[in-house]
Amino acid sequence: MQKKNEIIDLPYINYSIDKQATLDILRKANAESSPEQDIHNQYFIPDTRSPSIAYPSDSLSLTLSRKKAVERVISLLPDLAIDHYCRPDGKYDVTFDYNNLRKLGLNLLGVTAYGILNGGSATSYIDDKRNSSYLPPLFSILGKSYQENAGYCIDKPKALVPAYVNPDGSPGFSFIELKMRALLLLMLEAEKHTGKKIRIPIFEMRNPSTANSLESAYKSFSSSPLLIDLIERIGFDITNVQSETQPLLAALTHKEVGFPRKVFTEAYGKRDALLPLPGGHGQNFSVLRPVYEKLFSNGYYLSTLVNIDNLGNVPDPVHLALTVLNGSQASFEFSRKTPVDVKGGILVEHAASGRFVCADIGAAIPVSSVNEAEKLGKEILFNCASGIFDLRYLTKSLDAIIENLPVRISEQDKDAGKYAQAEQITWEVLEMIPHPLILAVEKPKRFLAAKMLSEMLLTSRADEIAPQLLSHDRSYKDFCNLSLAMQRGLHYLLEHTYGMRLSEGKWVPEPLEL
Repeated sequence: MQKKNEIIDLPYINYSIDKQATLDILRKANAESSPEQDIHNQYFIPDTRSPSIAYPSDSLSLTLSRKKAVERVISLLPDLAIDHYCRPDGKYDVTFDYNNLRKLGLNLLGVTAYGILNGGSATSYIDDKRNSSYLPPLFSILGKSYQENAGYCIDKPKALVPAYVNPDGSPGFSFIELKMRALLLLMLEAEKHTGKKIRIPIFEMRNPSTANSLESAYKSFSSSPLLIDLIERIGFDITNVQSETQPLLAALTHKEVGFPRKVFTEAYGKRDALLPLPGGHGQNFSVLRPVYEKLFSNGYYLSTLVNIDNLGNVPDPVHLALTVLNGSQASFEFSRKTPVDVKGGILVEHAASGRFVCADIGAAIPVSSVNEAEKLGKEILFNCASGIFDLRYLTKSLDAIIENLPVRISEQDKDAGKYAQAEQITWEVLEMIPHPLILAVEKPKRFLAAKMLSEMLLTSRADEIAPQLLSHDRSYKDFCNLSLAMQRGLHYLLEHTYGMRLSEGKWVPEPLEL
């Protein structure tokens, strides 16, 4: 364990590095890792026919005992007449079909909050080196379009960059504006069904470098063409976002320096110079603790938690209903792994405990094991960075989660020098959930992530770009077919989830019905 003065006495330059958070993460990093540690043989790809994995679709139905259904729903919605949402199935059971699951979920929206893990600025999103290595021919095909759209992203938080490109080439609305519109439309639908006022508050974890930009943007959104009519119609200011700022941590020493690790103090070759870095979205459990507790005390029992850069992760009422009826403390979205899903976590099973785990490819399970499983035709489920938490469980379990969420170390060799970055991954909390539910969703409708600008442009313009990629190399056929499916998914979401329509080459908000 490091002594306090090893960090406290170091100069912090002009960066807001959190000293205590750095000490805590350093302690955990040294407690959990050693040069001999090998975790690659702990996990295996599970059978995806497990009863703990649900495949939401129009044909889905759920049968369980009426007693359990009543107990689980009434604990959240004491005035709900549950028999209106299911049919008797035998002497003791009831069955909920897809339509009634959705109707039940519309009621549950009234006790649900929407949590966003906001990233930092869009610097890596528009990094030329990163984008050009994604799919080399794509970068040259995009050409001027890439440069023009990169210009819209400079010095902006990821939440505020265009989430898509219109057919006429102009930038679309931002990720966060679209999310706000979708939530307002869901509130409107839920109010029509329940006859009650439904309010879905947004909360977020911010990065220190983006807090001011986000605050300024939210103030301007009250006059956004996407939101103004809905805010007035519903009487709820969706732009009033509850926020907490994620602290920056100091980089740690590279493994070549030896163990235990210490604080890296030679950034850019300077003496006593620290390097500020984010500590991963897994810090949300400590950073957002006061928000979780406040929401729970105000009568919100469920909370989604999502990454900002995915247009598919708007709350699905069916998913809320499935989570509650299954008696799960949390549910997590995964989709069938595709060729573009190379960085992130997959669903695995712990060899010793039998628990489901979200294991990062490379860090927790070797790439070779994943490739071998794919060659054997195994279905691999890739993490969508979207979940639903029961706040009754979460608020009671935060201490244990904060203490036990693993620290993942990545060795870096960059302009700042050789150092190590310590991060915590939100979705590794899956292993700690007593009874999790895995939601195996359709990627084109639920997982339209955009980690790079070139990826977003390809999804938006696949019908134009895919033929050019194919003419360059026929081996890109599967990749191009996937891109076209993702574009169809984008159009579906813009029309149905976000209430938009195409007009003269642009997606514009559909006028509200009177």
